[in-house]
Amino acid sequence: MDFLIENGVLIKVIDPEPSVIIPDLVRIIGSEAFLGCENITDVVIPNSVISIEQSAFACCNKIEKITIPDGVKNIDFYAFALCKIYVRLKY
Repeated sequence: MDFLIENGVLIKVIDPEPSVIIPDLVRIIGSEAFLGCENITDVVIPNSVISIEQSAFACCNKIEKITIPDGVKNIDFYAFALCKIYVRLKY
């Protein structure tokens, strides 16, 4: 699995595996970064992330669990559109 990251923004995930651990250098999960990644089942977001942009995980239908740390201050509209997930906020 590879990530396209520019200036701390995760632009796109390339060939994702079912379990995703986002790198610590990411501060923003960009719009549509994971759009339609249907094989992803769980995601761990690092403490470095402060924002999840619009449609970042839209149509990721198989996500069962995602951990969002308390440092995330913004989750944009439709960030998890069309997903059936359990969101765990990490405190």
